[in-house]
Amino acid sequence: MPTSNPRRLRRACLAALAAAVLALVVACTGDERAPDPTETPTVAATTEATPTPTPTSTSPPTVPRFSGTDGRALYGQACAVCHGQALEGTNAGPTFLNRIYAPGHHADISFIFAVERGVRAHHWDFGNMAPVEGLEHEQVLAIIAFIREQQRAAGIE
Repeated sequence: MPTSNPRRLRRACLAALAAAVLALVVACTGDERAPDPTETPTVAATTEATPTPTPTSTSPPTVPRFSGTDGRALYGQACAVCHGQALEGTNAGPTFLNRIYAPGHHADISFIFAVERGVRAHHWDFGNMAPVEGLEHEQVLAIIAFIREQQRAAGIE
């Protein structure tokens, strides 16, 4: 049923786009079964990111909290341990300066899904990526903007 409400139309388009991207990500994995929610994603790293938790007076937080809204700084706090400070990759995660991660192949929504839900290994042999807890949606968008800026500077568009 067509709608003249631009907000509803925008939401419907975003939902359709998200569903299409998710279907594409699943199709790229080569594994048609749904992820097992009891299965623990693995990462080949021996070190893990250790963001500073926000202290509370009643009890320690169960999820790390990342501070600020600067994409570069947030990337350094949440992503660099696996993907490299200069996006060059490490032995724990791939570089983002590869055409595989260009917007035409991995849209911004795929980064959002990876952070929020984790992702099965499908392009590289680093193992599955676990969700990154403690980032607000706006912070994830700032990290993506930083990654895209660095990709453009490297000629990846």
